Amino acid sequence: MASEPVVVCGSKSIRWSPFFWGLMEALELQRDGETDSSLNAFKSLVSVTSLWLDLYRKEEFSQPVVRKWADNISHPLLSDIATRFLDFLENYSQYVIYLHSSIAIATVSSQMLRGLRPLNNIWILPPLLIIGVTMFFRPTPRSNAWMESFRGMLIDVLNMTRHRQASEHQDKVYALYGVLAALGLDLHLPKEKASFEEVYLDFTKQIINWQGSLAILREAGIPPAADGSRLSNTPSWVPDWRWSLDRVSLRRCRAANESPPDFRFSESGLEICTKGIFVDTLASVTANELNRDERCTADMLAPCGSITVLAGWVQRVRQLQGLVAELSPEDAIFEVLHSNTDFNRHDRNKLRDVFHKWYIVVTADYPALDEMHPEDLQIAINLANVEVVYRYHLRLLRSMAGRKLLITKGGRIGAGPWSMRMGDIVALIAGFGLPMLLRENGRQGYIVVGAAHIQGLMDGEAWPSKVGDLKEIVLV
Repeated sequence: MASEPVVVCGSKSIRWSPFFWGLMEALELQRDGETDSSLNAFKSLVSVTSLWLDLYRKEEFSQPVVRKWADNISHPLLSDIATRFLDFLENYSQYVIYLHSSIAIATVSSQMLRGLRPLNNIWILPPLLIIGVTMFFRPTPRSNAWMESFRGMLIDVLNMTRHRQASEHQDKVYALYGVLAALGLDLHLPKEKASFEEVYLDFTKQIINWQGSLAILREAGIPPAADGSRLSNTPSWVPDWRWSLDRVSLRRCRAANESPPDFRFSESGLEICTKGIFVDTLASVTANELNRDERCTADMLAPCGSITVLAGWVQRVRQLQGLVAELSPEDAIFEVLHSNTDFNRHDRNKLRDVFHKWYIVVTADYPALDEMHPEDLQIAINLANVEVVYRYHLRLLRSMAGRKLLITKGGRIGAGPWSMRMGDIVALIAGFGLPMLLRENGRQGYIVVGAAHIQGLMDGEAWPSKVGDLKEIVLV
């Protein structure tokens, strides 16, 4: 089905691949929209089409076109002969080509030694014809290259499926079992009458074992919507698939310097023992996460909460002594606030210019006129008065929604999940691309708070060169 056209409007149709990339462009445009409903709808569509495209890639890589041609021959005897012929070519085509190339070369050489024209010999045609037929019908080697692509994008697709709705909590993952099995990821079903917490735990463990990595920990942590109904009796490293989760960073980072994963499950299956290092501790966290739905207008009678958060954090960063980054404070702030920006789709220089205008407005000196015109309101008015800066500010709020901003004791700045708080530990985990925020849980281990984007750690700057410097970290 993935190779068939998709009917879009009446008799007009497009193929799955253009349809998918068209959706990706639409998704990028919808990030500038006014509500979340369309964004959630597009993420649901993109997740579905991503899985369909992987089914198509699997079919193409594992079943060459000439094989399909042989399978479609209706006559059983002819189909069997064609299949045997293709099997022969797949195993021995290189020998056939070498043999007949040698015959052709010998024929040409004989003609030249006899003083005749090299190609003026009818006996050179059969080997050339056989070589041409062999190269045309030779099946392309079967490949599992699509599987590596699937492994790399699976967690991103799972993140998008969290925006889909389900009447039963366990159906958020049950709905994926069929298509994942078709893609070669055959998950076993949990026992009957298992609670959705048990289903989530079992699903997460199977994904970890299949991937051979802890990449799914990008989805771990407590989404804002789950604050009042967290998973019970479930390890903190198990994602709560009931709720959508705004990623802290969409970039492909290598905080652990592309080190191989090193982990194992405890005997109970409720703990993950891995290797890593502790590099820092959170010293300051903004009081509120950024609100994507907030609007700033010139006739407001109260300051914008998100402007209070952003402006206060920016000022603290500017006053920070010993900022750990090879960038100026302005550039470091730009990188943190755009950790979710795909610079392959956006002009970095153009975005940087608009950010600079926004930065000037936010960091300007505003004397408090009176109680009705505090500094935050003056910032809001100035932002709203310049359309390009105002639109940039709204986009910034949407891209940073559900996150908080942080400063570490070591002088690093970044963004993290809304549930982080002062005292949380910044850890780097073997094989995991992002810094991870952990919280001590007595002597039992560490609770997973969530992944973070922290300047000065994203490219392996703090990862030790010696394996012996790593310590065991138990995630509970």
